[in-house]
Parts: sequence; C-alpha cells; structure tokens
Amino acid sequence: MTPERDSLAAVLARRDWENPAVTQLNRLAAHPPFCSWRKADDAQRNQYAAQIRSLNGVWKFAWFSSPQAVPENWRLEDLTGGWHH
Repeated sequence: MTPERDSLAAVLARRDWENPAVTQLNRLAAHPPFCSWRKADDAQRNQYAAQIRSLNGVWKFAWFSSPQAVPENWRLEDLTGGWHH
C-alpha cells in the first residue's frame, strides 16, 4: 500500500507509531545540500539562485490529541500558497 492510496482508517489500523521496528516510512534518502551559483560574486554574498525557495514564513498546522482524532478527509483540505510553479 502507498500513502496516496491508504485511507486514514488503514493507517490508524496499522498503528505504525507503536511499532519500534518502524523507524521510517516514505523517507527520501539523505543527501548533501548541494548549491551552485552562476557567479563567484553571488556565492560570496550567499545569493541563492532563482530556483531556490525559502521555507521561512507562516505555516498552517493542525494539532490533534491522537491519530484517531484526525478527520478522514484531511487530505482534501485546500492548500494555501503558490504550490504550482
């Protein structure tokens, strides 16, 4: 099963958070944060290229007292911001 296809009920039934053998799910392999610049001057000023996007800012979070308290339709929530670029 993939996370895109798992219902919230299926995820809750597995109770992965209680299984000490589960140390990761759907994690990308670690990699060094490579950056490149077109000009040495930009690198010295730490001026990132246009394709770098800062994640600083206001984030929208929801806290629930338990996994069972998460609404089944949580993935249908509208996302804020420019996600399609």
